[in-house]
Amino acid sequence: MTASSDPQQEISLFMMAESEAMRLMSRCSHMDVFKKVQEAKCDFGNKQKKLQQAMYLHSVVRYVELTDKDLQDYKHGEIVTWLQFSSSDKGGQNLQWFQERNTILTISSLTGRSIRYFSNCDQEEDEVLFLPHSSFLIELGLCQYVVLWVDDNIFDEKWENKKHMEQASTLGTRTNVHFIPKSNTESALAFLRSEFGQRLKYSNTFRIVTDMKRTNESDSSTAGARLIYKVRRLGFTQSCLIFTGHEESAYKKLEQLFGNRKLDGIKVTQDQHDLEDFVIFNSS
Repeated sequence: MTASSDPQQEISLFMMAESEAMRLMSRCSHMDVFKKVQEAKCDFGNKQKKLQQAMYLHSVVRYVELTDKDLQDYKHGEIVTWLQFSSSDKGGQNLQWFQERNTILTISSLTGRSIRYFSNCDQEEDEVLFLPHSSFLIELGLCQYVVLWVDDNIFDEKWENKKHMEQASTLGTRTNVHFIPKSNTESALAFLRSEFGQRLKYSNTFRIVTDMKRTNESDSSTAGARLIYKVRRLGFTQSCLIFTGHEESAYKKLEQLFGNRKLDGIKVTQDQHDLEDFVIFNSS
């Protein structure tokens, strides 16, 4: 996405509700009220000047909640306009307030304002603000290939498989893979039951990767097998990979859950090359 906005658009952040003005007038003289208003206007003017000079010309991310209807507008080549002030973040990987939203927009900012100096969330986020009526060109749209990856350490900075995810995400136009990270079985199943998960139900460019043991679940030793079993119960038949250092015991756990049913489309491996090929859709 590429952002632009009307150069005549001004930021009007200073507002005083009538009730607030009446409260001040009831407690102070008219001169005191006038003085307070003038001070506030002066303070706002200084902040406005700083904000106008705070253009941010790099990539930012924004977490949003999109429906199937919304997705009709977010297609390659379309231009969308946001009518309100819209917040984004320079880092975007650890936004604690918005991670439950179902879509991450990566935006190449041309007119976003870096407002960390003014933001109430300056300790948690490095915020970039877009003005009302900013317009965005959709350059990529939704990724063709999607991998749901479930691992209890997936959000750790030093997660051992992070390099495989980064490699598959940066293959350019040859393979465009989008990863949906989840740290436990329930959050993964919640995604699959959601509107966005259901859209992937019959997609042949959707896959699932999971570890076997997850210490953040009650029955930790069979977490991966239980996930795959429940995924099949939900009607998802896509290829699944369990990445574990104990292949033989993993197959036994699967057999205990699936019984005599064939393990079609389910693979277990400890080989990193198999994992890499699987997530870039080079193998079945």
